[in-house]
Amino acid sequence: MPHDIPDDGSVLVRTWFGDDAAWNAVVAETRGDGDDPAKESGTSPFTAVDDRDFDGATTGQVIQAARSHSSSYLFLADRITLTDPEHPVLVVDLDDSQADSPATVRVASYQLGDVESNLATANVDFAEFRSAADADGVFRGFRVTVEQRHIEKGQILDAIPESPGAETLELLRSDLENTFSVYPNSRSVQLPAIRIADLRSRRAELLAGTFPYGRTPFGYADMVRFCDAGGPAWGLHLPKRSTISGSAA
Repeated sequence: MPHDIPDDGSVLVRTWFGDDAAWNAVVAETRGDGDDPAKESGTSPFTAVDDRDFDGATTGQVIQAARSHSSSYLFLADRITLTDPEHPVLVVDLDDSQADSPATVRVASYQLGDVESNLATANVDFAEFRSAADADGVFRGFRVTVEQRHIEKGQILDAIPESPGAETLELLRSDLENTFSVYPNSRSVQLPAIRIADLRSRRAELLAGTFPYGRTPFGYADMVRFCDAGGPAWGLHLPKRSTISGSAA
């Protein structure tokens, strides 16, 4: 019968002992060392419980052994974990342990460190990882869907307000009017754009940027201000005039 699990932070409990090499690989991956157990450079956030008293233990038995544990989550390396190439570790929500079937999700071992860190700091809750798991129930990371569309040049021009005092907007208008101007009806030219869910995500990128001769580009301060305000936007890059001027072939 498994004995009590020590209350020592995040605990990774081994419940299948059929493959020592696979177990060592999982432990190595929790240190950020890939699958090379010989590396010792990383520090694992987990306390690894490699105790044969837990051989064949059910999830319920391990939960019972962790009844005095202060952590809200338990990590199990069972037969599935150690026989699947991705080593999907079973994560159990101990806050849900009174339910008939406590909430669980499997996490590919290369994602385990990030998942543990986010759960421990409450940056991301358990339900979010479960909902982001793939159809087979394994969380392999959050999928980023890039939403794209095309916007007519004329639509952008029409959206620029008449404001003679706003130099940035006037420069944008001038650039747009000259973009693809060699083509007939250039207002209908489609410009590719990518949706930015929240402009605040671009603020750090802007502030970290370096520019030739230490000179910031025209409109930079306005862009930082807009990013501070946040909110969704469509981002697009205008081609340089030199690449689109001249005669159309």
